[in-house]
Amino acid sequence: MKTDKYVGNYVTGENYDQFAKDFVSDVRAMLKKDAPNWKIAKKYKGWFYLSMFLQNEDTGEYMYLNTGDVRYFKDWWHDRLLIRTAKSDKDYTGGVNHEIKFNELPKFLNMNYEHIAQIRDENYLDKLQQA
Repeated sequence: MKTDKYVGNYVTGENYDQFAKDFVSDVRAMLKKDAPNWKIAKKYKGWFYLSMFLQNEDTGEYMYLNTGDVRYFKDWWHDRLLIRTAKSDKDYTGGVNHEIKFNELPKFLNMNYEHIAQIRDENYLDKLQQA
């Protein structure tokens, strides 16, 4: 993956633009390969964070992703990617927040969507990591 070179390093002003491009490219590649019914519906490049809405093309449902500030939290985007359900590509408050590893994104998205929408406890991450 293109973002592998950033693991273990801080993303700074000098490499943030390239990181943003690589991150979006890697998300697209993961979706195409392992979660083909999901697409990037909307993306936003903030000052030092990235966020995006993913949409399930079969159901129309949305998920929101956020990397957090990549300058100060080394590997946060890789180890603790924020993800939650959303009602649309404008719903920034959405459902319950969850944190997943970047490479677990397709697995998370491929789970039964009704189940994802009903997640209300911390035990979910343990179940995801055991699967």
